[in-house]
Amino acid sequence: MRKYIILGIDLAAKEKNPTGICYDDKKLITSILYSDEEILNLVYKINPAIIFFDTPLSIEEPYRKAERELIRRGYKPLPLNIKSMKELYNRAIGLVNKIKEKLGEVIIIETFPRAVEKIIGFDYNKFKKYFRTKHEYDAWLCFIVGKLYLFGYYEEIYEIVLPLVKKV
Repeated sequence: MRKYIILGIDLAAKEKNPTGICYDDKKLITSILYSDEEILNLVYKINPAIIFFDTPLSIEEPYRKAERELIRRGYKPLPLNIKSMKELYNRAIGLVNKIKEKLGEVIIIETFPRAVEKIIGFDYNKFKKYFRTKHEYDAWLCFIVGKLYLFGYYEEIYEIVLPLVKKV
């Protein structure tokens, strides 16, 4: 039986670079992984219900409607036609396909930690003492969006999910 685990992943474009991971399995766990094999082994082991990726899961150059809307709102996503973003997309899609093939019904969603950080008013400098790297912090932000998603406190900007901002 699948536990209702949310997994946040700050994916690196290349396996030689650190990928941040965050999930809750009775306690909050953050770590750094590198290879696709390490990432897939963890995903298969914890069998998450939802995975939130900090990576584009679709591509349109230089920007999708989602990025254009983020730019309109004052955020600064990278253009998808640069080499590193294409590499990131290709790696992500390879992982997503393997995860769906093995786990089947897993929800996989894209988010954007820089926007999340601004929306909820966080600053890495205030939190860095709790994380070994910024990649773990970004994975934690992905995880937070997953929790908010679970409780319905989110908005969809096309294919990107962000925390819902309610004006009081």
